Amino acid sequence: MNTITVKELNKKILSKEQFFLIDIREPYERNITKINHSIHIPMIDIPQAIKKFNKNDELIIMCRSGIRSEIICNYLE
Repeated sequence: MNTITVKELNKKILSKEQFFLIDIREPYERNITKINHSIHIPMIDIPQAIKKFNKNDELIIMCRSGIRSEIICNYLE
């Protein structure tokens, strides 16, 4: 598992690199703010939804504070 800073993520977005930014927050959190082009998959739905991605796809998992995204990254590994 790797971590990425907000600045590194912004560089990736601006350079139009190919990756999937997966927002695992709850809908009410996403209603407050979201990053354009992120894909909303609530944490509880990850086991079913992850089948849509290829093993070689670069996935960046985001949540509010990093705890949930760490759990999902460990799950995916």
